[in-house]
Amino acid sequence: MTRSLRRFLKEIFQGLKDYITDIAREHVESELHEKELLFTILILGPLLGLPVPSPVTEALNVLPHMIKELEKAQAKTRLADDPFSLISSLVDVT
Repeated sequence: MTRSLRRFLKEIFQGLKDYITDIAREHVESELHEKELLFTILILGPLLGLPVPSPVTEALNVLPHMIKELEKAQAKTRLADDPFSLISSLVDVT
């Protein structure tokens, strides 16, 4: 009976540990996502006309690291301007 009680308690504590680990992981991932959004706003904010407390020189120093984000933003902007561009982007016309 003691072995079954030990196994039962071990399973309960293992489940509790897994639950707490999952919650902590989700929290860290959401914080990371928020930090990435904040970083993007700080870097791209002056280009969009947003007042940002970050100096422009620092933003220009980090700008080369944001090339992929800029390309994505430009692609989405082009698609937003022309509704038929989304359809034409799916077809390779050369």
